[in-house]
Amino acid sequence: MRAAGSEASRERPRSGADQVLRVIHNHLAGFTESQARVGRVILADPDRAAFLTARELADQAGVSQASVVRFAVALGFDGYPALTRALQDRLMSRLSTVSRLQSGFPGGRTQPRLAEQVMEADVANLRETLQELDQEAFDQAVSMLRSARRVHIVALRSAFGLGYVLAFALRLLRPDVHLLEATGGLFFEELAHLGPDDLVVAISFPRYTRQTVELARLASGRGAKILAVTDGHGSPLAQMADCTLTARSRLLSVVDSFVAPLSLLDALVTAVALHDEGSVKLLEELEDLWARTGVYHLGDETGKG
Repeated sequence: MRAAGSEASRERPRSGADQVLRVIHNHLAGFTESQARVGRVILADPDRAAFLTARELADQAGVSQASVVRFAVALGFDGYPALTRALQDRLMSRLSTVSRLQSGFPGGRTQPRLAEQVMEADVANLRETLQELDQEAFDQAVSMLRSARRVHIVALRSAFGLGYVLAFALRLLRPDVHLLEATGGLFFEELAHLGPDDLVVAISFPRYTRQTVELARLASGRGAKILAVTDGHGSPLAQMADCTLTARSRLLSVVDSFVAPLSLLDALVTAVALHDEGSVKLLEELEDLWARTGVYHLGDETGKG
């Protein structure tokens, strides 16, 4: 491998497929002939290349499959799958819902093994999220959730469900947890009184919701701490966050796959509960309240009468 390969590896950041394409273009002349052929195929149509197997890309470039793998490693990736994931993330941030559905499932209703493909994608997202988990950042996030005076959760559009689950669970463990619902469109007014003792949990995945980013920027400007839950450190939320937790949400469908982000939030809530005896006491009080008010259906309630 030529020296340019190692130079490209050093230049490539951990996130940002557009930067990867620039690195390929800038160092194309320095790669081996086989690697340069692979690079030219990717540059010609990066969106299509994102979903080619290593063998398919090798066939199009007229090289061996091993050359494709070596090219990915020369760019600083662990292997070819990591390169395709970066290219897919680039595509995901730009595709409309219709384009995503058509790209991910070109066979339409006749797509073979449709249910299995979706579930396998969820499993892959979980596995990658676990492998990439930053334990130091996770511990910092737990500490932030425990120590903040107030916790505000900003999760709009498709991410709202994630925010609702997090808010519901945290309210069982600590006071002053607020989910931004913006009834009447009062987005910015609800965050007008933030201070340095407050924490804003901002949740968004590609395509990032503009108002979530703007609200996080407003909160940061008022001195509040920002905990970002997003897909990577290239996310606009990560750029302004005091702490960032990442989860994979890749699924070429109508909506993102939120299986891995939800699992990450479950882990956060569990850690908060286990670190604070006051949380256990509050849960005991709530359990007593639920029992007295008949919140849950009991097994002997048949509904007949």
